[in-house]
Amino acid sequence: MFLSEIQNRALPYYACYICQKLVAPGTTLTLDDLYESSQVQSSFTDYYYLLSDQSIIETALQFLEGERIVRLITDEFAPQLIIRHEDFDTNFDGLLGKRDTVFNRYKLAGEGRASWLHKALENIGEQIKSAQTQTDQEDDDEASSSDDFGEESWAPIPLERTDKLQQTAVEALERTLKELRGDNGYAVAHPEEKAFVQDAIASVTKRLKEDSQISWIYIREFAVKPLMILIARFGKAALGVTASVARDSLFSWLKNKGGGFLDDLFK
Repeated sequence: MFLSEIQNRALPYYACYICQKLVAPGTTLTLDDLYESSQVQSSFTDYYYLLSDQSIIETALQFLEGERIVRLITDEFAPQLIIRHEDFDTNFDGLLGKRDTVFNRYKLAGEGRASWLHKALENIGEQIKSAQTQTDQEDDDEASSSDDFGEESWAPIPLERTDKLQQTAVEALERTLKELRGDNGYAVAHPEEKAFVQDAIASVTKRLKEDSQISWIYIREFAVKPLMILIARFGKAALGVTASVARDSLFSWLKNKGGGFLDDLFK
């Protein structure tokens, strides 16, 4: 099963978990609170998270906001707040009443619904982990077959501050960086991945703004690959869309710069 398919099918289970945490009137959560609440101790030293995928959390919250079950309160500096919608009880009950759905099965589990949901999320986490491992292996195989572009990959690309397409690409990378730095949930769920992606994009953005030239291979390693990580991780969530725009902006700038390997660069 593809990772994207697992993520889509996991959405209602994540939504049930979020609603479970908001059952008590007056409850307020942040994304970090929600993530940390799903931590499960597997031994004296090891633990894992039932909500293991950041992109599913965000998509589930958007779904619940659209169903008028939660309200998402944003702030310029503070973390986003997740609160009960005024119609939480009525609208959540409506979801639970829809037959042949995950929500209805969650309701039918009765007093054992928390355990039922826990097991389902545990299985989802295992499937996501397996799919990610398979995807990473496929990426590694593809990379190993196309890593050597020859001497042309080291050819310098002249950088011109007045180039409108270059300016657009830099602005798109800067927007991606801004969202990355503000996404605390990503840092909690995947700290080393976020650090790598953020450092790489910051590095290539600085060079594009300050240097007189840059190589094709530098663009691939420090811009394209990190952006593809974000696109794979977040999909249609906000950060994934922003990364896709940045990737497309880079392509628009580079496509007239030449190089027969450009299509391989953006796979």
